[in-house]
Amino acid sequence: MNKIFNTIGVFNITNNLKFDKKYPVILGSSSPRRIELLKEITRDFKIIKPNVNEKEILLKSFNDNIKLDFLEDSFISCSEIALAKAKNIYKNNKNSLIISADTIVVTEDKIFGKPKSKEDAFLSLKSFLGKFHYIATSVCLFIDENNYDLFYSVSAVKFVEETKFSLNYIKKYVSSERPMDKAGSYGVQEVGTYLVDSVYGDYYNIVGFPVVEVRRRIYENFS
Repeated sequence: MNKIFNTIGVFNITNNLKFDKKYPVILGSSSPRRIELLKEITRDFKIIKPNVNEKEILLKSFNDNIKLDFLEDSFISCSEIALAKAKNIYKNNKNSLIISADTIVVTEDKIFGKPKSKEDAFLSLKSFLGKFHYIATSVCLFIDENNYDLFYSVSAVKFVEETKFSLNYIKKYVSSERPMDKAGSYGVQEVGTYLVDSVYGDYYNIVGFPVVEVRRRIYENFS
């Protein structure tokens, strides 16, 4: 349990953001969950989906950070993806506040991305039963290459034990195809009352956007 409490929280990669005027806001994501949560901060933003090779960035980051443990390497790799998304959008969108993000679900030795098939989704969810896993969402608040914040927020989730009820629910959930666009094969807002035993850390981070931390950083860095 001590490791879980030491792992969850908010961690800075780069913390250089400063701005003294209002910028047009661009959300570098088409995720419906992130869109709705950003509306809690502002309703005046444009959506641009970035074009990056996430698998390539993940592999390079792991190769560059071989001395780190698996969890830390995973979180840093997630942050590299968020930064790459912001830079990709910045090329054609100067003088904007670009907000990009990436979410991963990990255990001690495996990263769970979006499922490749319904069978993959079922096996991923079944493997979480009775155990803890971590959700890390990395966020980049980007104005230019010398003026941005990059951080990641980590939460821990424990699923209920494996029972006939939980397995039947997973089968029904997977058949709905709702897991197919989600890292880890689930949305906590969808399965919470059926599969989630306990949550440690920021709930909205698990949804895919740590809105409280994002709001704080924008407010505190505006002068």
